[in-house]
Amino acid sequence: MHYAVARILAQADLLGTLYTDTYLGNKPVLGGFLRRVPPRYRPTAVRKLLGREAQGVPAQRIVSFDTLGLKAGWSRRRIRSRGELLELNVRIAKEFCDRVVRCGFGDAGAVYALNWVALEIFREARRRGLFTILEQIIAPAPVEYDLLAAETRRWPGAQDRAAVDPANNPLVRRGEAEWPLADCIVCGSEFVAQSLVSQGVDPRRCHVIPYGVDTSVFHPRREPGRGDELKVLFVGAVGLRKGVPYLLEALRKLKGASLQCRLAGDIEIDRRWLSEHAGEAQIMGAIPRSEIISLYHWADVFVLPSICEGSATVTYEALACGLPVITTPNSGSVVRDGKDGFVIPIRDSHAIAARLSSLANDRGMLRAMSANARQRSEGFSVERYGERLLGIIEGFFKDGRKTDSSG
Repeated sequence: MHYAVARILAQADLLGTLYTDTYLGNKPVLGGFLRRVPPRYRPTAVRKLLGREAQGVPAQRIVSFDTLGLKAGWSRRRIRSRGELLELNVRIAKEFCDRVVRCGFGDAGAVYALNWVALEIFREARRRGLFTILEQIIAPAPVEYDLLAAETRRWPGAQDRAAVDPANNPLVRRGEAEWPLADCIVCGSEFVAQSLVSQGVDPRRCHVIPYGVDTSVFHPRREPGRGDELKVLFVGAVGLRKGVPYLLEALRKLKGASLQCRLAGDIEIDRRWLSEHAGEAQIMGAIPRSEIISLYHWADVFVLPSICEGSATVTYEALACGLPVITTPNSGSVVRDGKDGFVIPIRDSHAIAARLSSLANDRGMLRAMSANARQRSEGFSVERYGERLLGIIEGFFKDGRKTDSSG
């Protein structure tokens, strides 16, 4: 969420140090130079780098391991198999954690980290008696594996390596070792919390805190859309986990209807399979986050039929831009079914097609849901997210709650 936690902690004067990888905000000379390059001449790598800056976080509170981030990015481009990618991710995660431990914790009383990049940090933090707060950004790997294994059987040839058996996934072992070291596990949705409990995690450790977005950045377009076509948007990795085949299947059912669809995100599905099934949508590929707002302003409705998520930030962004959202319970969204969008079962292309058809044929419903979407988003701004997050953190310190490392 664009360094939201760091910004929230800094604003509350609770941030000691933000440790991250490649970062621009603590390099004013380089940042100034890159910003002077006209946008049309900026390569994709530069556009992405310009987004790696947390407004409101003092540069002196940031330690960035830039070469580590660059090495990871370069190495991933040369990966030839999912096994190699997993091994690389584990090495990078461990090296990141080891560097944080070597740099130290200063006078911090707590450590906040994301899953898979917390293990060595939490071990040292527990040794020092610090509070440990883990953010579980997605459902645990065994849950994800079961869901995606069914998808690879349902869509043969689409993305054969979408699911990795937890027994052969070294990241799973890291995640499972982190849970008992966490005094508090922050979950973006009930779906994540219940998935953790299904893996044996104590529910008392799990705290559901829905996310939030900057509603001054993500806002409705100033001019209402023109034209008779319903403009449908998907933002996310174009793969099985996000439920893309069901969206494409729904679009085929609506062939001849007055609508357009754009899919923006990294292509994970086999391109040959995609070329055979994507005739109804414009496949845009990866779009820098700084440019996503223009797509939200193009669209009339947002669709994310995810099979497995944490709490998909794009659904919050779409609501803030006044877009009704069609999504699933597994997306971990805050969409209210029938009010600011529709919550449909996973793997249900018929439901997607029916909801799109309803919105295309009833523009009054579309306008009402659009207004409700923006109103709904006001309760899920970064500020409100910060209030919820700080309430949990400060509650731990006030109550003196601490668990032992045995779980």
